[in-house]
Amino acid sequence: MFACFTWNILQAQQTNIPATSFSHIYFVIDSATYNALSQNKFCTDTLFYYSKGAVNTDQGSWDGQYFEGEADYWEVFQPDAVSKMSVGDIGLGFMLHQPYEAKIFQQQWQNLSSDSIQSDAFTSNAGKDTIMVETMNYRDSMLTGGPSSFFTLYYHPGILRKMKFTEENIQAGIDQKLINQRSHANDRKPILFKKVEKVFITLTPHEYRRHKIALLAMGYTETGNRHFKKDIEIDIQLEEKPTHRLNKIVFSLTRETGNRTITISPGLLLSITGEDGALIIR
Repeated sequence: MFACFTWNILQAQQTNIPATSFSHIYFVIDSATYNALSQNKFCTDTLFYYSKGAVNTDQGSWDGQYFEGEADYWEVFQPDAVSKMSVGDIGLGFMLHQPYEAKIFQQQWQNLSSDSIQSDAFTSNAGKDTIMVETMNYRDSMLTGGPSSFFTLYYHPGILRKMKFTEENIQAGIDQKLINQRSHANDRKPILFKKVEKVFITLTPHEYRRHKIALLAMGYTETGNRHFKKDIEIDIQLEEKPTHRLNKIVFSLTRETGNRTITISPGLLLSITGEDGALIIR
């Protein structure tokens, strides 16, 4: 009887979780690798929607390379591109679909955590325009040089209107896939990179405990030992002092080419493997 009562409570809580989905992953690589990626035509012309860009806000500025698919993207930095970033630093960003649910989401995360959970707005024009709002553990801000960050963001409705989203679109909920579709509606097709399927990362035990709470707050289910699943699968490996936190990303390509695995590791810039062979970029 007690077990049944507890399960009913958990089900009720689950239905109240504000909708989130995977938006992007950022990671920091050494300058030589960073430059090699930008010069590789397969990466920039075939595998991704590619761009270089700079973001300027009242809170800080950064520049990087952006590798986009249909539903999400990678944000790649050199060391010190943002504050005190070092090679191996990573961040996983999840998108809140409804801005008005931000306070509910922050409180839900806070209820699970003994640390402070905060929401920070990125603004421009001396604070007059809000670009986006991020919710994260206070230890994990990209701007303060945290080695790993799991965060949730949403774009301000004013920015979405500038992207030509209607009020009806905004009220229905906006995710990264809708934004990417709008951004690349007139770009060349086909494109190989479709959607991130799985991310393998390495964390210290302390980082794992903190980020596990973040994933639970975002509606992820721990389906195995340090394995979480919702819209993507996240496998976490433990190491006391990880030197390369991100070691693999699995993503889907077009149906004709089948699945591939991307591996990023020391001395290997990019490896794409499949049933019919492999492409290795060094």
